[in-house]
Amino acid sequence: MAKSTSESINWVEGLIAKTFGLKRVLDGFPLLDAWLTVENDLDHKTIEELEKRRLTLRKRVNGWNEETLKMKFIAFILDMVAYDTDDLEGVFDAELKGIVQDKHLSVVADYALCSYTFDFKEQPYFYFHEYKPRKKSKDPFAQLLLAMLIAQSKNEVQRPLYSCAVVGENWYFMILDDKTYSISNAYVSTNADDLQTIFLILRKFKHILATELSPNLQE
Repeated sequence: MAKSTSESINWVEGLIAKTFGLKRVLDGFPLLDAWLTVENDLDHKTIEELEKRRLTLRKRVNGWNEETLKMKFIAFILDMVAYDTDDLEGVFDAELKGIVQDKHLSVVADYALCSYTFDFKEQPYFYFHEYKPRKKSKDPFAQLLLAMLIAQSKNEVQRPLYSCAVVGENWYFMILDDKTYSISNAYVSTNADDLQTIFLILRKFKHILATELSPNLQE
């Protein structure tokens, strides 16, 4: 379960935005619009596998806690997307700490994609996820903002940071670019068309990472 600490402050999205001078754009955020624009070219095998996972989710999600949601659904989707490379690793329960505008921030992200050498996580960070069950779930966007603010403080080259929040069957995509961020409307993973779109959006991030965010690219 994701946790955050910072000088005993109960961080919520609005307080984070006010404290760190962030602005949320509700509509018309070009980076997010580009990420969410996908073409469905999925093959029959992938569609069948997604449908299998969807039917299980639809039947069970109301009773799942966070760990069950992660292990029985999200982990399989991420494995199908296959983010890991020789130089990058997707890490569950990734602890991040940093000082941002004299505030000591600490957060455990449910999932983070970062540079990785054997068993050593290192900067830069690119991408974060937060997972919450349907019932009694706290707002995950504060957790994501904290993680991305810490990443900004750690990354030598500043590029947009991408993230995803999952609350039960609902998926939200989010980007922080400097001091501006935007969050998508919900995609409902118990809906077959939405689940395929979620998979395509997750997969598209691999292209964005390779062409726009790679540390090997010149600033």
